[in-house]
Amino acid sequence: MLAIPRTEAFYGPGQSLEAVATFGASTNHHVGFGVDLAFTARWAIFSTKNTTNTLFARTHDGSSAVDANLGTGWLGVPHRYRIDWNEASIDFYIDGALVHSQPVTIGDPMRPIASDSAGGLRRRRQHRLPRRHRVPRRRLDHREPRVQRRHQQRR
Repeated sequence: MLAIPRTEAFYGPGQSLEAVATFGASTNHHVGFGVDLAFTARWAIFSTKNTTNTLFARTHDGSSAVDANLGTGWLGVPHRYRIDWNEASIDFYIDGALVHSQPVTIGDPMRPIASDSAGGLRRRRQHRLPRRHRVPRRRLDHREPRVQRRHQQRR
């Protein structure tokens, strides 16, 4: 069975992707951010690369690739994998623990991608990272205009 979940939507830095996956003893299992499934441009992925016994945290900024060896202990059982795509770094987490941080700037858009020839990918979730110094958003609902009007009338 070959599972290749993906979306056509592209995103920029400030995103996070989380997946519960079992990386097996097979080559080219990937989950993370990329441009396409051919991996010809930019990416930030967890991957078995071309091995059957090692997990890597891999980045490619469009001109150079970095493959950080995370060892063999992550294969064969499910773990929660998370990639935080920041403006000047990519942070890789397994089961909530930071396992690698790569200082790299990938400013061009990417999308969530995964390829899994063994069917181990269970769930994928993406969300926007909290930004430092972000202006708080106001909660907008049907009551807010009435509250503002009452407040304005009392002045």
